[in-house]
Amino acid sequence: MTFKLVLLWTDLMIYLLLGVALAGTWWIRQRPHLLLPWQRLSGSKVGMVSLLVLSLFVVIGFLDSIHYRAALPDNTHAKPVYAAEVNSVFDLLVNDLRSHTEKTYSAPLAVYLYAKESMTMPNGNVLRDYPRLKYGGAHLLDPDTEHESDVISRMLIGIIFGFLGGMLLIFLLLKLAAMRSNTTMRDWLKKRQGTPVLSVLITLLLFSMFFGLIVHLAAAYHVLGTDKVGQDVLYLSLKSIR
Repeated sequence: MTFKLVLLWTDLMIYLLLGVALAGTWWIRQRPHLLLPWQRLSGSKVGMVSLLVLSLFVVIGFLDSIHYRAALPDNTHAKPVYAAEVNSVFDLLVNDLRSHTEKTYSAPLAVYLYAKESMTMPNGNVLRDYPRLKYGGAHLLDPDTEHESDVISRMLIGIIFGFLGGMLLIFLLLKLAAMRSNTTMRDWLKKRQGTPVLSVLITLLLFSMFFGLIVHLAAAYHVLGTDKVGQDVLYLSLKSIR
């Protein structure tokens, strides 16, 4: 896909903030009296878990600060023509959440709109009822009987895949750490008994399971419902992180 990078002034502020943080980290590392409080923090389970949570927010905010304009599918011009809409890398990663909009409000994990509408039936009669969502639960043939079991099965499958993915990630991280220390994973963990390593790994596994659950549900439903203009509330919530 051809694209053109766009630099917003808010992006510059985000980059400046990250640059100051990196420069501050380098400055502190050169001064033992400033480094000491951070070394104490690195030994705190609550501190390191909090740092992991904050890091996830930083990653999402950074990906949402890399903006571009996609090229339009137009072959009549010698040069590419770019869309007026400016999107971010984060928008690209969650494109389905961004583009799957409904008419108006809907409840979390719903298959029907929140308000009744007048609908013309095939026989010509007008029925006032809750219309089906365009995307939420669109794969269900009979929502009244399939909805609950489908949501539960998707939750379980998402948690299982998240657990397996988290275990693989933890294994790779431990393997890399052991290789850098020229030791085995078991010995590396033994040397770090009493440190926050185990708490951080458990938190990482829980995050992975939660991520798998949300991703598998979001593939078929609006996890947090939709707003007045039909936008996915989960997408808007993630966008608010920046």
